Amino acid sequence: MKKWFSVTAATMMFAALFAGCGSSDQGAGSGGEANTKPAEPIQLTVGVPPWANEEFDKVFSPTVSQKFPNITLEKVDIGGNVNYDGNILAKGLKPDIIVTGLDSSYLVTLKDTGMAVDMAPMAKAANLDLNRLDKSRLNLAYTLDGNPDLTVIPYSLDTSALYYNKDIFDRFGVAYPKDGVTWNQAIELAKKLTRTVDGVQYRGLEPDSIDRPASQLGLLTVDSKTNKAVVGSEGWKQIFALIKQIYEIPGNSTLTWFGPARDEFAKTKDLAMLAGLGPDGFDKAVDLNWDLVTYPVVEKAPSTTLALGGRAFAVTTFSSHKQAAFDVVKWWVSDEVQKTLSSTGVAPALNTPEARQAFGTDLAGFKGKNTQALFKLQPAERGAQSKYEADGNKLIRSTFQDMVKKQTDENTALRSAEEQINKVIEQKLAQ
Repeated sequence: MKKWFSVTAATMMFAALFAGCGSSDQGAGSGGEANTKPAEPIQLTVGVPPWANEEFDKVFSPTVSQKFPNITLEKVDIGGNVNYDGNILAKGLKPDIIVTGLDSSYLVTLKDTGMAVDMAPMAKAANLDLNRLDKSRLNLAYTLDGNPDLTVIPYSLDTSALYYNKDIFDRFGVAYPKDGVTWNQAIELAKKLTRTVDGVQYRGLEPDSIDRPASQLGLLTVDSKTNKAVVGSEGWKQIFALIKQIYEIPGNSTLTWFGPARDEFAKTKDLAMLAGLGPDGFDKAVDLNWDLVTYPVVEKAPSTTLALGGRAFAVTTFSSHKQAAFDVVKWWVSDEVQKTLSSTGVAPALNTPEARQAFGTDLAGFKGKNTQALFKLQPAERGAQSKYEADGNKLIRSTFQDMVKKQTDENTALRSAEEQINKVIEQKLAQ
């Protein structure tokens, strides 16, 4: 359903910040007699998924009228998944710009639907210094869809950390973890913190979905060239064995992943440590005495966290105003806008110290927290991904869960996963 933007109170907040900013290179005079001819009015349609609504409404949209008085935005809902055929094409939507996820499923779909535009020439002509954006996310933009084109420009980062409940540590007299903590150190802490007291079962550590720590080792489930499963490697055996240890701690055998894991940490407060993605929502948790350190690392890669993606903007082939759309995207990754984005608790793609140090500064719940731990490790790199990687991840998760519940060995579990992944891919290739 289409929704027209109007000027809101949020716009006024940016008026002072961006006062004096010119419009883009469309119609701006540069000296001598002033050019009084107004710039041509342009309307740009922006496709926004539900998971990006808040940052778009509060940060990105209000800045446009200040920087580009001749440009108005229309926001359209493109759904929360990668079904661009159904959510965009079948509905007849023709967005000039799309907010998209920075992973293979989104970028491959963007390419396959014919909406992708190579923005590299426009970036070069506009002197956009791409080196100021996070290097690993920029590499994803260039490689994830199998083409060397710049079809998306990152604007925010997924992050990771080890979150810990200070009250549980204090109750059991255990020292807090520190930045640089390893998986083995976290496991030893978990053994001390997993206890039943006054009828409450406290769990020491939840590592979350198995594919996340696996990504630290650069592991993929499917080979991008052959579309065959590659989960029988030594790396997969090592990560299965490592994470399995956590669930073998007496009292810590419950697998609680994704949203339920975050609820266990922030709401029921019986989880001492959670190795997970960004701190979204923890700042608003009621009576949660928490902090964070860097995500647990493996000893052979002490500066590497998960293979993390993020969010990005894409100018589409639909646009009849590609230059104007690109100018808006360039503005959205500028120092001014990225610092504002960071202050709201969204990790910026801009890699300047100023942008990163601004993280969460507008949120009272982040005051005094070690939020810079989110930026201290480098994301692991995994190279090109198959369009079936998401299928492989889904099956590797269920295989790991079955292994823990049935107490089977990792070799048997991984053989089963390999067979299942190959079967699913064969079925999809035959369609």
